[in-house]
Amino acid sequence: MHNISNDLFYGGPTRTTSCQEASQESIWQGRKWKVGHETKKVFRPMGQLRPQAAKGWSNPQLVQHNIRIKEAAKRGDVRKCWEILDELPRRNLHPDAFSFTPILNMYVRQLNEAGAYSVLEEMERANVRPNVMTFNALINLFARKGDVRGAYDMLEEMKKANMLPDTVTFNSLINLFVKMGDVDAAYACFEGMKRANVLPDRVTFNSLLNFFVKKEDVRGAYACFEDMKKANVLPNMVTFTSLIHLFVKIGDVDAAYACFDGMKRANVLPDTVTFNSLLNLFVRQGDVRGAYDVLEEMRRANVLPDEMIINSLIDLLVNVGRMTQAKLLFTSYLNVKEDNGTLNFHGFTHGAAYISFVLYLESSNNNRDEITLITGKGNHNRNESYAMRDFIRDKIRQYHKDLNCEVYRSNKGRLKVTQN
Repeated sequence: MHNISNDLFYGGPTRTTSCQEASQESIWQGRKWKVGHETKKVFRPMGQLRPQAAKGWSNPQLVQHNIRIKEAAKRGDVRKCWEILDELPRRNLHPDAFSFTPILNMYVRQLNEAGAYSVLEEMERANVRPNVMTFNALINLFARKGDVRGAYDMLEEMKKANMLPDTVTFNSLINLFVKMGDVDAAYACFEGMKRANVLPDRVTFNSLLNFFVKKEDVRGAYACFEDMKKANVLPNMVTFTSLIHLFVKIGDVDAAYACFDGMKRANVLPDTVTFNSLLNLFVRQGDVRGAYDVLEEMRRANVLPDEMIINSLIDLLVNVGRMTQAKLLFTSYLNVKEDNGTLNFHGFTHGAAYISFVLYLESSNNNRDEITLITGKGNHNRNESYAMRDFIRDKIRQYHKDLNCEVYRSNKGRLKVTQN
């Protein structure tokens, strides 16, 4: 449990306080940050930073360059970002915080702490004052790295700069605690959010809901969903899919389908993940009819199932002896991986691998006296259980009396199949 001071969230300036009042305050207070083995000092006191930098956003030429930087950052093109920044002085333009934020966010996505601090150093050299988005990016960096102390320290610096946390700030912190499994700290952030008059959004509630799904806590999930409705925040596809996934985990078919029906009534379109969760429920329960009902729903919604769930459904069909349906399902969604008489079962479940072999036997391409089946890495992995190899071998011996199947001596993950 992480102790969270209420003052950290709402004990500072009110939302009507002007940031100019903090112009003489030090943002970093001479703080030094360690990046790897190197120590970096980031910003000078705020009073020494360029006060007019924030006004640069109104310059149409700067806006266009900032858009170019943002597009390059989205592509992950580091060199192009800095090239555009270098162009600004030659065009008599001074960068603002919006010029640096896309590059900072790019490094945050990469979890590149050194890169993020290099952006801050460039901001210092350009006399550009950080804004709320700058702090949010850094808080998000620490949150994604699971660094509670770093996130708290950055929140304190944000407060000292008279910059108030917004929805993005709180969402990063809530997501941090959810990932760490600390629901008390996550809800403390949520309560601080309300006291600071910051409105939660779907990301806020979906992060909290994700915690209860992981813990299979139905009561907590319902309470979170009720809080969402009280806040007049409409659930989206992620919300409903998380709830469906919860009910799938606990095996509650009725609740999962009730949630799915509620999703349709709310005009929220399900995606592949939603349907795969439902399909997985019926596969786990061995309910072929229920699984095919979900496949039909997917067809009507023009949503394709992924290969993983198709593999699982083929496993179910093989286990209950419905080989014709298994072969039809395989040919509809998967492909036999064959090269010069060698079948590679990588990426297949046991049942799908066996059906792949059967389809190859029935195909016109099968004109070889010997077939090699790759079921695993063989001797390259000493911990391999060879479960697929043994499954395939047992099926061949049970249903294909005219074939001889033996394990390669040089590679125990391979089978050699020949005519008797």
